[in-house]
Amino acid sequence: MVAWALTRARGRVRSPLEVRVRTTAEEDAGYSRLLVNRVVLTADGVRIGEVDLLDPESGTVIEVDGADHRDAGRQSWDITKEEALRQSGLEVCRVTGRQARELDSLVDRLRAVRARSRSDSPADRRWRLAPLDEDNETWLSEREQDAMWLESIDGA
Repeated sequence: MVAWALTRARGRVRSPLEVRVRTTAEEDAGYSRLLVNRVVLTADGVRIGEVDLLDPESGTVIEVDGADHRDAGRQSWDITKEEALRQSGLEVCRVTGRQARELDSLVDRLRAVRARSRSDSPADRRWRLAPLDEDNETWLSEREQDAMWLESIDGA
């Protein structure tokens, strides 16, 4: 059991729901080892945003939408980010908590989105990954901004 878990463990995970969806994608839907919570840039280096799960071989993004994605502001940002990802040639699949529990349906959806993906060669892609150090700095900066915002609300 420990060996099984260790080969599947990943850093950068933000929620149990991400783990469930990633494991389903890799174990049941035939995805290779997915990248977790990486920042995607346009080919010109403009930040599109962080994606939950990415299969760079097929150009498939899986976004896991927990309860925090129900807020109107967050929902608007998610839509804008998805449009930018698609314009850059990535295919996107969104998964909610309820959908993650419907295993057969989820596996079918994950296979279908990968089949629709473009699979451009790295030289022809209109997107690229941010370097990991830039990823980490951005993540820390965003967390600091969130913390400052929360502190300002508490003081109001």
